[in-house]
Amino acid sequence: MTQTILVVLAIAAGMSISIQASINAMMGQLAHNTFLSLTIAFTISALFSALALWGFSERTNITFFSLPWYFWLVAAIFTCFGVGTMYFLIPKLGVGQVMAYALAGQLIGAMIINHFGFLGNTAIALNSYRLIGACFLIAGVFLINMGARQ
Repeated sequence: MTQTILVVLAIAAGMSISIQASINAMMGQLAHNTFLSLTIAFTISALFSALALWGFSERTNITFFSLPWYFWLVAAIFTCFGVGTMYFLIPKLGVGQVMAYALAGQLIGAMIINHFGFLGNTAIALNSYRLIGACFLIAGVFLINMGARQ
């Protein structure tokens, strides 16, 4: 795949997260229960993921039980916290504000992970260009959110 296609896919994935979070936040409001919305979303997602795994992925010898248990636990905890918190916050702050703050959090987290090479990622040192770029992006997030309050 070309770099352009990969960038377009990344943008489309980001847009789909905004749509998915908005719909699931509405579902949580209608059900009067954020956790019910979260459970429904994860259950249906698990079914679709299983179909995709069965139909589109390469066969492998790795099984559910061959991966360390703490991978599953930590992934589940961070997924539930991240997604559940967004479902909770969207009705209170709006999808644009929540996504903008989430983007700032993702950027800060990603830069820390990259700088130190945490979690098996390639270490990419934080230099002045990356730091200035991150500051501009984070400033943009706060400008977007200030504009939403007026």
